Amino acid sequence: MENPFADLERDIFRLLKQDGSRIKNLRTTGFHEGQVIFFQTDIDFEEGDTLERDLPHGRMERYLAEGIRYSSGIEDVPPHYVLSVREAEKPRTEPAPRTVMQVRSTSIS
Repeated sequence: MENPFADLERDIFRLLKQDGSRIKNLRTTGFHEGQVIFFQTDIDFEEGDTLERDLPHGRMERYLAEGIRYSSGIEDVPPHYVLSVREAEKPRTEPAPRTVMQVRSTSIS
C-alpha cells in the first residue's frame, strides 16, 4: 500500500541505534502528544533508540524511544510504527568555578 501521508512527512530524523549504527533521512509528519509515527516498516525500531533532528541555527533535538508499537494498518492507513518518545537528557555542564574576592574597607581619619 502506498503511503497517502507522504506529502505531509516534512520532519526528517536520524535514528541512532544502541549498537552505534545510524539510519538517516527518516521522514515523519511530526510529533503528537509524545508520539512519532513512521511509515517505514523496514526499520527495526527498538526501545532505547535515539531520534535526532536538526533545528534552525545549528541546534538539535534528541528524543529517546521508550515504547514501540506496530500497526498493520487499517483501510486507507498503511502499516506503520508508533514510537512513544521523551526528550533525551541534555548533557550536564559543570558550573564554572567561582572566585570570591574579599574587599577590605579602610577608614581614613
